[in-house]
Amino acid sequence: MEALENNSLIGALLWLTQLMLAGALLATVATLWRSRGCVGRALVAERASALVRCAWIGLPVAIAVFAVLTRGEVPLPATLGVLAGSALLCALRPAFADSVYGERGVRSGWHARSFERIEEWRLAGEHLRWKLGSEWFACRVPVEMQPALREKLTALAPERESRFKQ
Repeated sequence: MEALENNSLIGALLWLTQLMLAGALLATVATLWRSRGCVGRALVAERASALVRCAWIGLPVAIAVFAVLTRGEVPLPATLGVLAGSALLCALRPAFADSVYGERGVRSGWHARSFERIEEWRLAGEHLRWKLGSEWFACRVPVEMQPALREKLTALAPERESRFKQ
């Protein structure tokens, strides 16, 4: 009887986890959709390494395998749902090292801004550095693309070019 109650509790927690994952997936997709509208077509995109992404996807799988091995009464359908949702969320979510330089704006990790809404900017080396609040973010922009970007930023936000030029 106690095993049945534990199984029911574990099953209920797994279903609750699936609902939470569904909400997180919806929020992630909505954020990516909004940022894509803000940034436009990507001209230069950098993503975190495949090894890091695989490690994040492998983490929930390892936890589930451990749970199944140590407590055999874990419900398989709910466990598979949690695994699938976790892996999908890890694959879709932007990593902090991700950056995109697009036609209309920039994105770094979860943060995206159109060129018009950048608080402060500077071109340094092969990067556009842009300020959001008190933090500076960077997006790679090859040197050959910088004159056109400088022209665009100067037209949209000339007073926001950083006085700390490099």
